[in-house]
Amino acid sequence: GQVFVEMPRDEADGATLEVFNALGAKCPVRTSTADNVIGLDLSEYGPGLFFITVIRAGSLETRRVIIE
Repeated sequence: GQVFVEMPRDEADGATLEVFNALGAKCPVRTSTADNVIGLDLSEYGPGLFFITVIRAGSLETRRVIIE
């Protein structure tokens, strides 16, 4: 599935996103950026629980995403 992360435009430019599956393995994903929205394509991994970590301006923020 497709997941979209929205953040302030000035923070989106320098942001790095990392995706991990429920077992903690890093999942390389294709990204696309439009203005202040970063799109992640998780379709090749099928359904499951994923953790998306956003690294920006020296801070880390992690969110859970469930793909059905």
